[in-house]
Amino acid sequence: MNSKDVLNLLKEKKMTISFAESITGGKLASEFVGNEGASEVFSLGLVTYSNKMKTKLLNVSEETLEKHGVVSAEVVRIMALNAQKLANADISVATSGNAGPTVLGDTNVGDVYVGIIVKGNINTYKLIIKEKTRKKIINEVVKEVWNLIYKTLKEC
Repeated sequence: MNSKDVLNLLKEKKMTISFAESITGGKLASEFVGNEGASEVFSLGLVTYSNKMKTKLLNVSEETLEKHGVVSAEVVRIMALNAQKLANADISVATSGNAGPTVLGDTNVGDVYVGIIVKGNINTYKLIIKEKTRKKIINEVVKEVWNLIYKTLKEC
């Protein structure tokens, strides 16, 4: 699956989407708006790369960041929920992870969490990406996220 497949499914279901990105750095939103007709369903894209912006814009508490780490299911859950509230979108997707090259807290390079909220249900996914470079890790995360979004939309 890819961004075009997700766009077509969102149109079919008459749903809107928002993104709160960290590890993907806006790549999901960028790929999505590269498709004709994206404006019909795209609500918001935030790149909250720093912890400060996650706290300021998405209300991820410093306590949550300290207790669970920035690369965690808890953080992407809050990011997705609050991006959805900001955008009033039907589905919201959040990403956080470690693209390396160094270990970040208790995470390894390639550890990624994705949060997807749709119709009040929040699901989190842990991805372990085995690629070796930042660029390859990010590209693989984006590919996997399109698959997760598509699967989530098909099930709702």
